[in-house]
Amino acid sequence: MTSPLYNTTYTLHRLSPLNSFPPISPDSPPAPGSSEDPKLHTRSLLSLLRGDILRNVRIDDQSDTTLTRAGRPKSVTWKPFSHNDEDTPRGVVIEFIYENITYTSFLLSPPPGRKMTPSGPTTLLPLLLTRLPKLLREILINYLSTTFDTLALPLPLDSETLKSLLESWLETTMAAGGTGGRTSIQLVFSPPPPAGTSLKAITVTVERADIEGFYRRGLKLLATGVGVNGAFFEGLGWYMRGNMGIEVDALRLLKIACGGFVVGGGVGGGAGKLKVFENGEEGAGMDVVMGVVEACLVGLDGLDGK
Repeated sequence: MTSPLYNTTYTLHRLSPLNSFPPISPDSPPAPGSSEDPKLHTRSLLSLLRGDILRNVRIDDQSDTTLTRAGRPKSVTWKPFSHNDEDTPRGVVIEFIYENITYTSFLLSPPPGRKMTPSGPTTLLPLLLTRLPKLLREILINYLSTTFDTLALPLPLDSETLKSLLESWLETTMAAGGTGGRTSIQLVFSPPPPAGTSLKAITVTVERADIEGFYRRGLKLLATGVGVNGAFFEGLGWYMRGNMGIEVDALRLLKIACGGFVVGGGVGGGAGKLKVFENGEEGAGMDVVMGVVEACLVGLDGLDGK
């Protein structure tokens, strides 16, 4: 069965540590009926969905046609999320089940090996992935904020983070004997803003047959001590500099589409978007997701980093 994490475009938010959050490990279940009992929160969320008003926002607002088509809210589920049946949960998946559709969101923990020294009864689930209509997303974020004293902010992904996601994915696929995926790589850049220009974006497509060549060229350049990027972008930069007269490092990367994932950094500081495909190399897709989690950890106190 395909995990709901894959083949779906999610909106990205960053969460500060959550207070008195239900344990995500099945080895430490909360007392039934306690404030940390997930069933309490599923009932509360369902009550909000079935109610008429939430902080002066009408749930039955006909302007939200997506929810109107979804039908009546039937239930809410809240359960640990594990990748490929791992013993240790990677976070929590919350599903909003309507008559005609199910909406999904994830709260994901740091990569294995990352440690945080907790301050009180806090839980670190820094990445919130949502595939929800706008109003439903607002309800969930409001509930998390008021119930667990967390701050939810849109997560834009800068150029360097986007580059690192692609480099990590290529490294995994190359190590597994691949050639950089089953399709081409499309990169959308924002050019430097000289006065008077009308050029808004530069789209570069690297065909499937050329991906490995750029990657290997970049490895050779890095081996000589040249370059500051990963292997693929060093190889691509070498080609674009020599054949097009364009410096890749002068461009801001906005979006990547490849055989393993599609990711957009967000416009004007807004929330980024991520879609990971299940048909990639084993582990490569989850590595991309964990790379986004890493972006959420920047600036958090108490992080071991090992």
